[in-house]
Amino acid sequence: MELLANAGFVSPYFITDPERAICRMTAPSVLACTEELSLDGLAFGISQLASPKKSKRKSMWASATPPVPWTQDAVHGALMQIIEKGVSAEPLELPRPLLVLALKVEKAALAPLLVLKMRGQLQSLAIQFSTADHQVIEMVNAFASVAQPVPGGEVLFTFEHIHNLCVLSGVNATAFSTEANTDELISKYPGIARDKPLSEEEYLFYERQ
Repeated sequence: MELLANAGFVSPYFITDPERAICRMTAPSVLACTEELSLDGLAFGISQLASPKKSKRKSMWASATPPVPWTQDAVHGALMQIIEKGVSAEPLELPRPLLVLALKVEKAALAPLLVLKMRGQLQSLAIQFSTADHQVIEMVNAFASVAQPVPGGEVLFTFEHIHNLCVLSGVNATAFSTEANTDELISKYPGIARDKPLSEEEYLFYERQ
């Protein structure tokens, strides 16, 4: 499975390779939304990906005894604390990187993702599609061919783990592949990686969006 999308990262703060202005990601869990992703949708996705019913992994919660573990309401409360205070009483942790795909990502959903990424608690990447060109639906169908999705209604889907998936995201495009690693994707799609970091003006452009 290999796809090239005509959309890049939502924020430069998702970048993992500043010199090339790209984000690399390997074997992520995926939250896909075929419409606008809200804070409630993000909370649902994280709660599904942390569910002990689907995995023998340890809790997403840092403490040994979370107050209300693995529920959408508990995750929503923690995300609200991150938005309001910059930190939650029970820090959110997922064992795998989180890839978010949506037609649009609400600022309320984007803010906690950026805080968690910058604090080193969660490697994440959000990609927003500017037009309803069915690319999100196309990718949901492609991912479903290699991993079992968990639907959250008609517009939300989570994939707990796509083992071979590699993602290379730049300013204007993102490549997804279960057959090539990120170095191979850089060679195959040379337009994604740049030969210089983003400028201060480009960072400011993103912040104004």
